[in-house]
Amino acid sequence: MNIKALTILALLLVQACARAPFGSTAMLVPPPKDLSELVSKADIIAIGEVAEVIRQGYYGGYDATGRLILHAGEPDKPVSGVPFTDFSIKVERSLKDDGSIAAGQPIILRITGHPTNEVRRLSDDLQVDFPMSFPGDRHLLLLSKNPDGSYGFYYGPWSRLVIDGEIVRVSNGAKEPLKFANSERVFTPAELIDAIEQMVR
Repeated sequence: MNIKALTILALLLVQACARAPFGSTAMLVPPPKDLSELVSKADIIAIGEVAEVIRQGYYGGYDATGRLILHAGEPDKPVSGVPFTDFSIKVERSLKDDGSIAAGQPIILRITGHPTNEVRRLSDDLQVDFPMSFPGDRHLLLLSKNPDGSYGFYYGPWSRLVIDGEIVRVSNGAKEPLKFANSERVFTPAELIDAIEQMVR
C-alpha cells in the first residue's frame, strides 16, 4: 500500500474518531443540542493557538492508572494502534478553567492523526468532517480532559470553533456557522464569549 493510500486511510480514521472522546470505542458523539451541553463537557474553555508538536506516536487506549498505552513499530511490520499528536496550546484568554491555566501548567491538546503536509492537502481536497489541527491555528477551544491529563475535543469540530470572522463557525471542512438544534440563531464571537462567561460564572 502506497503512502497516499495510507494517508487517505488515516484521514478516514480521523473522521471516524472525530466526534468521540479520545480513546473511546463508543459510537460517534452527535453535535451538542445547545450551548449549555457544549459548555458542560469542557473542562477548559479558552481562546488559544495550537503551538508546537510535543509528541507523536500510536496509542492503544489508557491503562488502569490513566497512562497512555503507546504502540511501537517493529521492523518490517505495520505500526498498530491509532495515530496521535500532542500539541502545546498558547492560551490567549481563559473563559473556563479547571485550575490548570491558573496554576501555569502546560495545556496539552491530543489529536487523532499526524499533521503532515499530505494530510493538510488531502483535508482541503476532501472537505473532511474534522480536519487536522496544525501549529498556528487559532480557535475558541472547548477542551475535555483525558485520563492522563492531556485534553481533547469531546464534540470534535464543535469543540474547536473558528472565531476570526463576523460569525462563529464550526471547524469542519465546510466551516458551517455554529447553530444548535431547532434554532437558526448564529453567534458573533463577542456574543458567544459573553454567553459562555455568563454560564460559567
